Amino acid sequence: MLKSKKTKLVLLGGSNSAILKGLQQGLKQEHIELTNLALGATNSLQNLFEIVHSKNKQALKEADFIVIETNINDSHMILQGFSIQVIGRNLAWLCEELYRLGKRVIWLILPFVNDNPALNAFLKENANHYGFNVIDMQERYVAQGLIQFFNTNDTYHQLFSLMSLLGEKIIESLADFKPLKSNASKAQTLPYFKILAPASLIGAESLPPFHYGNSVYQETTYRVTRECRLYFTRDTKGYAVLGVKVWNFGLQNRNKMSFILENTQIKIVKTIERGILLVHSLRDILWVDEATCFRINTENEPMSEPSVWLAKEAKVSADIDYIDVVEFYLARGGKWDYEIIPMECKVESEYDF
Repeated sequence: MLKSKKTKLVLLGGSNSAILKGLQQGLKQEHIELTNLALGATNSLQNLFEIVHSKNKQALKEADFIVIETNINDSHMILQGFSIQVIGRNLAWLCEELYRLGKRVIWLILPFVNDNPALNAFLKENANHYGFNVIDMQERYVAQGLIQFFNTNDTYHQLFSLMSLLGEKIIESLADFKPLKSNASKAQTLPYFKILAPASLIGAESLPPFHYGNSVYQETTYRVTRECRLYFTRDTKGYAVLGVKVWNFGLQNRNKMSFILENTQIKIVKTIERGILLVHSLRDILWVDEATCFRINTENEPMSEPSVWLAKEAKVSADIDYIDVVEFYLARGGKWDYEIIPMECKVESEYDF
């Protein structure tokens, strides 16, 4: 007897999607093949580049549905000092890239006491334009007075059992989710994206690669030491650096270190905490010029902008002398300026679940 074909899902998001006993547990039914591209403590930029990345091309091409959540980490980054325009820009690019995949999209708006209403309205506006299916748990929790009750457990994560149940209900309802709208692409707004491994930069000739892996992630990193400066190559001039992916494997919770990205006009100083895999989005735009480089913050300069889960006042451990870098995220062209204003926006009824 031939086995029935499995329905293929790709999951994108933060820790609420990465937690083993939460949402993904509910999605992993017998007839479902799930590819999980979620990464904790990262915002829309990480989801965007997971879609762009060549290593995920096959899984995305074969997917029947894409399930995604971004609002908690996006709202958190605004609390950390990122402008809503920067987060909204990344979100707009992500929506267009999702649409270009041609798959049915199920977008979750998860409950968060510090959620940003303007950003949610901007997401719903995009969902209405493209034809994304939306499950707005935040709206339901607010209407029923449940936000503060569930905030007593964990501000950033719902009860695992509830998230698992949500996953099960999504699978039960797959036949009800609507396809994308026709002719909704805004391709002219989308930049050209580039992903650079540190090995392709000038000064990286002797960088040792390290392969790190666990039950969830597998990455090759390049160890940048205090003596090393990595300069961006001539063919990247005119691009902007949007983020950097790092994994200082093995560092303990107390360890913090700092890196600098700079060009002839600006210096961005950011801090890394702990030995976990993270994508650090840039708040400020750093255009690649002839002097653009990446290096360790050997001068212990104060952080110029917040980083993932780190306020600007975070102190750096003086005894850390390396950073393990996975890749850099760059973009050029397209639309960069988005006006995001407080407004009411309802999801169209046939896409509202």
